[in-house]
Amino acid sequence: MSCPPLRLPRRGPRPGWFALLFLPALLVGCAPNLPEQAEDPLPFVFRSLDLRQQDPKGRPAWELRSPEARYDLNRRIARARSPHGLIYAKGKPLYRIEATSGTVLSDGQVIQLEGEVRIQRLGSQPVLIEGERVRWIPSKQLMEIDLRPSATDQDTRLVAQRARFLIDQDKLELRGQPELQRWTRVAKADNKGDNKGEGKGEDKRVPPKAGGTATATSKGKDVNKANPSASDRAYATPAPALPKRRPDVIIRATTADWYPGSGRLIAIGPLRGTRTLKPGVVQTLTSPALEGNTIQQVLRLQAPVLFEDPTNKSRLRAQATLLDLEKQIASTDLPMEGQFGDLQVRGEALEVQLDKELATIPRGCQLDQPGDSLRAQRCQWNWKTQVIEADGNVVLRRKANDQITRSQKLRGRMGSKGLAVFTTPGARVQTQLTIPKGSGQTTKREPEPIRL
Repeated sequence: MSCPPLRLPRRGPRPGWFALLFLPALLVGCAPNLPEQAEDPLPFVFRSLDLRQQDPKGRPAWELRSPEARYDLNRRIARARSPHGLIYAKGKPLYRIEATSGTVLSDGQVIQLEGEVRIQRLGSQPVLIEGERVRWIPSKQLMEIDLRPSATDQDTRLVAQRARFLIDQDKLELRGQPELQRWTRVAKADNKGDNKGEGKGEDKRVPPKAGGTATATSKGKDVNKANPSASDRAYATPAPALPKRRPDVIIRATTADWYPGSGRLIAIGPLRGTRTLKPGVVQTLTSPALEGNTIQQVLRLQAPVLFEDPTNKSRLRAQATLLDLEKQIASTDLPMEGQFGDLQVRGEALEVQLDKELATIPRGCQLDQPGDSLRAQRCQWNWKTQVIEADGNVVLRRKANDQITRSQKLRGRMGSKGLAVFTTPGARVQTQLTIPKGSGQTTKREPEPIRL
């Protein structure tokens, strides 16, 4: 007796509803007569699965394919192996989806992706969103990632305990101890040694093969089509890859919202950033919140901002601060104050070049330590060499003998106790001091080095 034709459950036609296409099936079993108490039927096994949906204008909205699927007619559940697909925007591929396995509920109303789930934004600024369990609701354009979510671009990775991806808003909401990890670009370092194959834009993982799509070789050439379609190119686009070494900068927050397309980032704190100089030596940065852009690689930290470095016992307090991640520069045009050992520092602005270990007060520099003070238009301190320079209308005051020294430039060095010793090599200085009566000093002698 021949088997009855397969009829899949369908709802009434609606504009834009997806077509559920199953290619020739391998039926597990078929009986000519059903018993009075029939057992649950075994699921149908299909050679491939193809889910598609259109937007109200008839353009593709999304698609999901699988080389093999099992369909339960009664429960309207399809379990797919190695599903992969595309999400479109205005009819053009915008995101590529891959997973180890998937479960399609209610003929596509909810799709559960599990295993190694990868959601990659296509284009000139590729972004890779990953997780181990994703609940996708196409009608709401929403993905909920509740197991190991992360988002990666060329230099940055965002991780959290859970995340929500609002596809129509192109917005990723990270909740549960979100963390921004940043790798500093090191010339020729990421393409050699331990990071071989981890260069920018290089990913040796082979994209999945969809039914009818072309296969890309290791050189990126299409071996099946001379003119691949936009869908074919989307499946062949490599994902961003980061170096295997530990991140150079880590910033932890309470909540974070990131827009993969524009790179905009909003993080609410309290924030705590760390930068590891060497094992056991960590610089720290704190702020209430930040707003920035991962593509432009800039972060604007809200006041108050506190920077601490244990190597030189330095502590800087500043107002709103701009952090340029690419140039490794932190700067503010607002008043700041700080401490280096026993030396108190104030200024009307500040610029810190982290890679050069150089701090500059471009205007309104004030340096104070027990018994001495210095005022200048500009000051600069290299905390690696411990050299200090003061420029422009420099006035050095010492309580001892009410000494006042004026010069256009003074140069000094930080001592072991955090006290600065200044000299004036080749510079013209004017010194005024008061000598106590009865000292008997009548001869002129060379002035001793100026200690600040």
